[in-house]
Amino acid sequence: MSYCIRLDQFSSNAIAVITEGAGGFLTPLNTHEDLGNFAQQIGLPITLVVGMKLGCINHASLTAEAIHLRHLNIADWIGNIIAPEMPFLSENIETLRAKIDAPFLGLIPTLPSGLKRLTTAHTLLKRLNLLRSTFSYQRKTP
Repeated sequence: MSYCIRLDQFSSNAIAVITEGAGGFLTPLNTHEDLGNFAQQIGLPITLVVGMKLGCINHASLTAEAIHLRHLNIADWIGNIIAPEMPFLSENIETLRAKIDAPFLGLIPTLPSGLKRLTTAHTLLKRLNLLRSTFSYQRKTP
């Protein structure tokens, strides 16, 4: 299955295209393909999102290895704070910064409990506004 043709159709009038591979790089799409195949087909830069919790260094390292084995590059990475009381958060971030050969963009904070469930467009807008106010992305110039 070719995703590139469909992506070209969606992106022809777009300023930017962001795709999300929910579930992880090796999550199956069907019996023969996974999100890694999708990433290879569309050829966009990869932003690795690391769920900051116990085991995140191992998980991020395995994901980065799988990305590199497919001859893809990690453009940058983000930490997503899943466990608000994560012990040694700053130490884990520093270890990941040393292990992942890509710029660290920052941390996405834990969402307040009222915004954790996506139920309406209004809730989605609140979540996006919260992230925009707490997380800044600095665009790289070519």
